Amino acid sequence: MSNNLEKLIVFTSGEQQYGLPLSQLLSIERVKNIATVPNTPAVIEGVILVRGELIAVVDMKNVFEQIKTEDSIHTRLLVCKWEDKSVALLVEEASDIVQVEGDAFQDLQEQSIDRSFSKQLVQMGDRFVTMVDLKAFIAFLETECLAS
Repeated sequence: MSNNLEKLIVFTSGEQQYGLPLSQLLSIERVKNIATVPNTPAVIEGVILVRGELIAVVDMKNVFEQIKTEDSIHTRLLVCKWEDKSVALLVEEASDIVQVEGDAFQDLQEQSIDRSFSKQLVQMGDRFVTMVDLKAFIAFLETECLAS
């Protein structure tokens, strides 16, 4: 058994569960006061103000399935940071904070990934969680914004 443990935040988008390292999560917020911004890509829901910083809100269901997330009592914003860039992920549910062994991570084959920002799966019992590479995800968002 490995001593290399990593904490993850697990969230739901559509029928799939995704994960992010807890070290990249700044906060979990209820969905409120999202200001829409004209002429932004469809995946950008708007912006929110968190601790004095304007942060883009990205609808994860729209990214993965091209369907908007419907607001519910479970809907959350995961405010994340990679280096000096922040993003708020609109998710259907932030279900768990879990601790997993390093050997539970499995690399995905390049041709089988959702987008270029899902490179690993984590096996947790009988379920699999797709890891989101936040650095690659932010690069994808920047490309989407430049393209629109």
